[in-house]
Amino acid sequence: MLSRTFFFPTATSDFTDFLLPWTERLRKLGGLRGLGTEIGNYNVPYMVLLALFSYLKIPVLYLIKYTETLFDLLLALSLGLLVRQLGGSRLRSCVCFLLALALPTVFLNSAVWGQCDSLYVSLALLGLWLCLAGKPGWGMAAFALSLAFKLQAVFLLPPLLPLLGGAGVLPLPAERRALQRRRPSQGGDARDGL
Repeated sequence: MLSRTFFFPTATSDFTDFLLPWTERLRKLGGLRGLGTEIGNYNVPYMVLLALFSYLKIPVLYLIKYTETLFDLLLALSLGLLVRQLGGSRLRSCVCFLLALALPTVFLNSAVWGQCDSLYVSLALLGLWLCLAGKPGWGMAAFALSLAFKLQAVFLLPPLLPLLGGAGVLPLPAERRALQRRRPSQGGDARDGL
C-alpha cells in the first residue's frame, strides 16, 4: 500500500482538466452549497466528495488518490470475504485479498490515475458478499451506493437478483406463480406471503 503513495503526485489530464477545476469551483461556491450549480458530469455522490474535499487544505489530488486507495482495501477485503463465503479456505481468501491489491489495473486506477473504479466496484462486491452472508438489506444498500456512484454497477445486478429472491427479499418466479394462483381462490393479497 505504501508504494501507491509514490505515485500520488502524478496528475493526469483527467485530474487537471476536470476534477481539479470542479473542486476549485465548488470551493469558490461554498463547498456543499455549490452542488446546486451545474458542475461536472459525475454522479452526485462523487460530486459531494469533491465538495467535501474543497473544505480541506490538503491537495485535492492527494485526497482523491487516498480515498481511492482506501476503496482498494475495501475491494480486496470484499473479494477475500466472497472467496471465504463461497467455501474457500482462509489461505485462499488471504491470497485473493493480496492479489486484488497487486493487480496492475487496481493499482494504476487509484494510485496513478485517481479513477473511482475501486469505489463503485468495492461497494458492489461488498453488496454481493452481504447478500450471500444472509444480510440482503445491507447488501442492497451497498449495491445502491455503488450504483449511485457509477452507473456501470448495473452490470453486477444480475448475480444479485437470485440471491435476493433466495433471501425472501424478492419473490422467486415459483413463489410469484404460487401467489398469483392463490390470489383468485383465496381472495388474499399477493403480498401477504412476502
